[in-house]
Amino acid sequence: MTAVSATDGIAYGLKATLSFGFVLLIALVFAIAGTNMATGSVLYTYDGWEVMQWGRLLVGLALSVVGLVALYGGTFGLLYKVVADGIDRGTRRTA
Repeated sequence: MTAVSATDGIAYGLKATLSFGFVLLIALVFAIAGTNMATGSVLYTYDGWEVMQWGRLLVGLALSVVGLVALYGGTFGLLYKVVADGIDRGTRRTA
């Protein structure tokens, strides 16, 4: 760890954690909203008939998929940033 000081490592780790937390929050909001819409798409009438709201189900599933894609893309984006920053720092130290 001679190339990176302890304070630089802690600061970088905190920034990475905050950015991942932001991505996780957005993905969680979309996934919860989508799941809530999808599970509430079946209604029962007073007579006991079951009524399916297909539009609400499809929108809920789409929101859940958006949440999962945001989590997947954000995770790999953060991983790419960490690797790229490490390579950049290493090439600046040797030049």
